[in-house]
Amino acid sequence: MIPSLSATNQAAIDLLRQRYPWPIERPDFDPIHWSMDGGGRWMVTEKIRRNNVSLILEIGSFLGGSIRDWLAASSTVNVVAVDPWPASWDLKTYAIENNQSEMVANQLGRENGFYQTFLTNLWDNQDRVIPVKEYSPAILYELSAMGLKPDLIYLDSDKVGSEIELCHELFPNAIMTGDDWCWTDEQGECAIRKPVYDFCEKHSRFLKVERATWIIDNEPPSLAFQIRSFRRALKAKWRERRYAKRELAEKQNAA
Repeated sequence: MIPSLSATNQAAIDLLRQRYPWPIERPDFDPIHWSMDGGGRWMVTEKIRRNNVSLILEIGSFLGGSIRDWLAASSTVNVVAVDPWPASWDLKTYAIENNQSEMVANQLGRENGFYQTFLTNLWDNQDRVIPVKEYSPAILYELSAMGLKPDLIYLDSDKVGSEIELCHELFPNAIMTGDDWCWTDEQGECAIRKPVYDFCEKHSRFLKVERATWIIDNEPPSLAFQIRSFRRALKAKWRERRYAKRELAEKQNAA
């Protein structure tokens, strides 16, 4: 079965396209495929395929790395990408701190380089991606008022889960998933975990986690899922150990 947008969603998408149009000309920027992927996105792409997801609401889109994964998972999925892409954020320094190249850092440091780079990265997917340059959670009320009914919501913005309950209130039928399961705050705590656990307990839902990715589900993880997740975790640990050994050997050779 090939998913298609409902009449309500199509009307909301048409309105969003009017409010948040793509520029007429492609920005004078190079594509930058810097994706903050901590692992586990395969769970989301699997959900997209198996649940015939046609509309995704992504909150916190950065440079569009995760969106490319969603588009690759289904030829008919549409994405409403919500992010303020603030011009005030020193993304150049952030890029340097995250071991990005000088070219990447300089481009992101250009005027409005954050948003312009996102547009460049997704330029060939304008028919399936709507960049909503707004702050969440305020924009979520407007999206709901428009009649938008996403099949899946991917949360990757504030790292502390403040939007989980609101998303459920506004879009109760959406699959809820997100990033940053392993992200730690200044106190060394993984801030996203408590609100996700609390939500699952309150609404009698089940949690599936792999590395940085989490999914709130109506059904418990299957045995096949648990085995697959365990195998992937073993492979990830093996890769990390191999990398650590190689890094240690390089330091010893340099010394």
